[in-house]
Amino acid sequence: MFITPNDPMLDSALAFDGVKEPPGYPEETFRKAGRRAGSVRLAGLRRVFETPTGPLTALDGIDLGIEPGEIFGIIGRSGAGKSTLIRSINRLDRPTGGSVLVDGEDITNLPESALPAVRQRIGMVFQHFNLLSAKTVAENVALPLKIAGVARRHREAPVARLLDLVGLADKRDVYPVQLSGGQKQRVGIARALVTDPDILLCDEATSALDPETMLSILDLLKDINRRLNLTIILITHEMTVIREICDRVAVLEAGRVVESGPVWEVLGEPRAEATRRLLRSTALELPEFLTARLKSKPAPDRDALIRLHYAGPRAFDPVLADLALELGVRASVVHGAVDTIQDHPIGVLVVAIPPDAPVPLEETLLFLTRKVARVEMLGHVTRR
Repeated sequence: MFITPNDPMLDSALAFDGVKEPPGYPEETFRKAGRRAGSVRLAGLRRVFETPTGPLTALDGIDLGIEPGEIFGIIGRSGAGKSTLIRSINRLDRPTGGSVLVDGEDITNLPESALPAVRQRIGMVFQHFNLLSAKTVAENVALPLKIAGVARRHREAPVARLLDLVGLADKRDVYPVQLSGGQKQRVGIARALVTDPDILLCDEATSALDPETMLSILDLLKDINRRLNLTIILITHEMTVIREICDRVAVLEAGRVVESGPVWEVLGEPRAEATRRLLRSTALELPEFLTARLKSKPAPDRDALIRLHYAGPRAFDPVLADLALELGVRASVVHGAVDTIQDHPIGVLVVAIPPDAPVPLEETLLFLTRKVARVEMLGHVTRR
């Protein structure tokens, strides 16, 4: 279950002291052994909003399958439909068409009275924490249990265990104003887990944090995913988040999925222009000494500058050696980097092709296109 400061259930919950116990609610509620992580299926999902200027399509036929236990990322620029999509998964927003299946159950058209039970299986972590300032850390974490009608004596144990899990056991009696941004988000994560959900939704959960704190929160989410056998679905506009934590990713653009697949594959061999735009922020930039001399047109004293993208098994191929052996073209490596994502090598090399190469530049480019994931012609540079 998730709550916000404006939740209509909140006023009654704060006045309730937990004197009842829902039938069958276990005393020990910390990820029962053998519990299967949740799955999500989106089929033809549509959401159209009526605005003063006419209909606005936020989601336009989304088809996605999210497997139990994986960390699935949804990335896109502002306005791509990410928030509407994630709000559809817990029925915080009702789709216009299509279906949302959670663990095989179609929740698309469930009545409001049935949604609290669904939301107890789906935790949510918010971008801006949404903690209640007048409540202590422990009281914030316990609040979903209080709303669910769990007796006070049964709240203490799960709250204590979760605060220990997120590294805040010593902060249980302090108030949110005394916490850093990263600590507030850890409280938000503990609160999202307190009802023992099968699925955890993260709505831009790291975008309000500095880079170092962001990495610590991502490490925590990876640990929770592994230790609690929990499916995590996160939305973000930051490619760094995707490459650090996700197993698979879907790229949204104008309410549609334009690309999806394993993270190493999507990042290493992006097919959609929207993906390439998102990758530009993390792309290997040319050093200044090359960009200062880069020209658009060839000349007798200028080398052609080409950027080669490697991904997966092809990263091990001796491409430049083959280029020299088969075409007689001797390329110089002037810049580059290699990384590993999900045990797959991802690399970028910038090479210079001399103007007096024995074959036309077009033939060299065609040869390289067959050998690597992607080839970019950057321009021409004068040798020093």
